[in-house]
Amino acid sequence: MKLYKPLAWISLIVSIVLLFLPRIVPICTDLAGGMNPMHCHYTYQAEFLVGLLAVIISFSLFVLHTLEAKKLASFIISLLGIIVILLPQSWVIGICIHPASACHRTTAITICLGILLVLVGIIQVFLLSKQKTSQGEG
Repeated sequence: MKLYKPLAWISLIVSIVLLFLPRIVPICTDLAGGMNPMHCHYTYQAEFLVGLLAVIISFSLFVLHTLEAKKLASFIISLLGIIVILLPQSWVIGICIHPASACHRTTAITICLGILLVLVGIIQVFLLSKQKTSQGEG
Protein backbone atom coordinates (compact mmCIF):
# COMPACT_ATOMS: atom_id res chain seq x y z
CA MET A 1 0.00 0.00 0.00
CA LYS A 2 3.07 2.23 0.17
CA LEU A 3 2.87 2.71 -3.61
CA TYR A 4 -0.78 3.82 -3.63
CA LYS A 5 -0.21 7.51 -2.77
CA PRO A 6 2.74 8.01 -5.17
CA LEU A 7 0.72 6.35 -7.93
CA ALA A 8 -2.24 8.59 -7.10
CA TRP A 9 0.07 11.62 -7.39
CA ILE A 10 1.39 10.36 -10.73
CA SER A 11 -2.17 9.90 -11.94
CA LEU A 12 -3.12 13.43 -10.86
CA ILE A 13 -0.03 15.03 -12.43
CA VAL A 14 -0.46 13.11 -15.71
CA SER A 15 -4.13 14.12 -15.80
CA ILE A 16 -3.28 17.78 -15.27
CA VAL A 17 -0.63 17.61 -18.00
CA LEU A 18 -3.20 16.04 -20.34
CA LEU A 19 -5.59 18.85 -19.52
CA PHE A 20 -3.12 21.57 -20.50
CA LEU A 21 -1.11 19.69 -23.15
CA PRO A 22 -2.56 21.53 -26.18
CA ARG A 23 -1.51 24.81 -24.53
CA ILE A 24 2.02 23.52 -23.86
CA VAL A 25 2.56 21.69 -27.17
CA PRO A 26 0.23 23.34 -29.67
CA ILE A 27 -1.95 21.34 -31.98
CA CYS A 28 -2.33 22.11 -35.65
CA THR A 29 -3.65 25.62 -36.23
CA ASP A 30 -4.23 25.17 -39.96
CA LEU A 31 -7.80 25.32 -41.10
CA ALA A 32 -9.01 22.87 -43.72
CA GLY A 33 -10.01 24.99 -46.69
CA GLY A 34 -9.58 28.12 -44.58
CA MET A 35 -13.00 27.70 -42.95
CA ASN A 36 -13.37 24.61 -40.76
CA PRO A 37 -11.10 23.25 -38.03
CA MET A 38 -9.34 19.97 -38.76
CA HIS A 39 -9.88 16.67 -36.95
CA CYS A 40 -7.16 17.45 -34.42
CA HIS A 41 -9.15 20.43 -33.13
CA TYR A 42 -12.12 18.20 -32.31
CA THR A 43 -9.89 15.45 -30.95
CA TYR A 44 -8.28 17.79 -28.45
CA GLN A 45 -11.62 19.25 -27.43
CA ALA A 46 -12.61 15.69 -26.52
CA GLU A 47 -9.19 15.10 -24.90
CA PHE A 48 -9.80 18.16 -22.71
CA LEU A 49 -13.04 16.66 -21.39
CA VAL A 50 -11.40 13.29 -20.77
CA GLY A 51 -8.47 15.05 -19.06
CA LEU A 52 -10.89 16.96 -16.85
CA LEU A 53 -12.59 13.72 -15.85
CA ALA A 54 -9.19 12.16 -15.17
CA VAL A 55 -8.23 15.08 -12.90
CA ILE A 56 -11.47 14.72 -10.92
CA ILE A 57 -11.17 10.94 -10.57
CA SER A 58 -7.44 11.18 -9.76
CA PHE A 59 -8.19 13.72 -7.05
CA SER A 60 -10.84 11.40 -5.66
CA LEU A 61 -8.13 8.78 -5.07
CA PHE A 62 -6.93 10.95 -2.18
CA VAL A 63 -10.31 11.36 -0.48
CA LEU A 64 -11.88 7.93 -0.90
CA HIS A 65 -11.70 5.68 2.14
CA THR A 66 -13.20 2.33 1.20
CA LEU A 67 -11.15 -0.22 -0.66
CA GLU A 68 -13.90 -0.85 -3.22
CA ALA A 69 -14.24 2.86 -4.05
CA LYS A 70 -10.48 3.24 -4.50
CA LYS A 71 -10.43 0.16 -6.70
CA LEU A 72 -13.30 1.47 -8.85
CA ALA A 73 -11.67 4.90 -9.20
CA SER A 74 -8.40 3.26 -10.23
CA PHE A 75 -10.23 1.15 -12.80
CA ILE A 76 -11.92 4.28 -14.19
CA ILE A 77 -8.49 5.96 -14.43
CA SER A 78 -7.27 3.09 -16.60
CA LEU A 79 -10.41 3.32 -18.78
CA LEU A 80 -9.88 7.06 -19.21
CA GLY A 81 -6.29 6.30 -20.25
CA ILE A 82 -7.62 3.95 -22.92
CA ILE A 83 -9.96 6.67 -24.17
CA VAL A 84 -7.04 9.12 -24.29
CA ILE A 85 -5.13 6.65 -26.46
CA LEU A 86 -8.07 5.93 -28.76
CA LEU A 87 -9.34 9.46 -29.50
CA PRO A 88 -6.50 10.44 -31.90
CA GLN A 89 -6.92 7.23 -33.91
CA SER A 90 -8.38 7.76 -37.39
CA TRP A 91 -11.26 5.37 -36.75
CA VAL A 92 -12.41 7.39 -33.71
CA ILE A 93 -11.92 11.14 -34.27
CA GLY A 94 -8.43 11.31 -35.72
CA ILE A 95 -5.88 14.02 -36.38
CA CYS A 96 -4.54 15.84 -39.44
CA ILE A 97 -3.33 13.68 -42.29
CA HIS A 98 -0.43 16.05 -42.96
CA PRO A 99 2.68 14.33 -41.54
CA ALA A 100 4.40 17.65 -40.82
CA SER A 101 1.53 18.97 -38.65
CA ALA A 102 2.27 19.94 -35.08
CA CYS A 103 -0.58 17.75 -33.86
CA HIS A 104 1.45 14.59 -34.59
CA ARG A 105 3.94 15.57 -31.88
CA THR A 106 1.10 16.41 -29.49
CA THR A 107 -0.55 13.09 -30.28
CA ALA A 108 2.63 11.14 -29.55
CA ILE A 109 2.89 12.80 -26.13
CA THR A 110 -0.82 12.23 -25.52
CA ILE A 111 -0.54 8.53 -26.30
CA CYS A 112 2.45 8.16 -23.96
CA LEU A 113 0.56 9.90 -21.17
CA GLY A 114 -2.49 7.73 -21.87
CA ILE A 115 -0.38 4.59 -21.60
CA LEU A 116 0.98 5.89 -18.30
CA LEU A 117 -2.57 6.43 -17.00
CA VAL A 118 -3.56 2.92 -18.02
CA LEU A 119 -0.52 1.42 -16.28
CA VAL A 120 -1.01 3.47 -13.10
CA GLY A 121 -4.69 2.46 -12.94
CA ILE A 122 -3.94 -1.23 -13.49
CA ILE A 123 -1.14 -1.23 -10.90
CA GLN A 124 -3.41 0.47 -8.37
CA VAL A 125 -6.20 -2.05 -8.98
CA PHE A 126 -3.67 -4.87 -8.57
CA LEU A 127 -2.28 -3.38 -5.33
CA LEU A 128 -5.74 -2.84 -3.90
CA SER A 129 -6.80 -6.37 -4.85
CA LYS A 130 -3.66 -7.72 -3.22
CA GLN A 131 -4.39 -5.72 -0.08
CA LYS A 132 -7.95 -7.09 0.02
CA THR A 133 -6.75 -10.69 -0.19
CA SER A 134 -4.11 -10.10 2.50
CA GLN A 135 -6.74 -8.58 4.79
CA GLY A 136 -9.01 -11.58 4.22
CA GLU A 137 -6.23 -13.99 5.20
CA GLY A 138 -5.30 -12.14 8.40
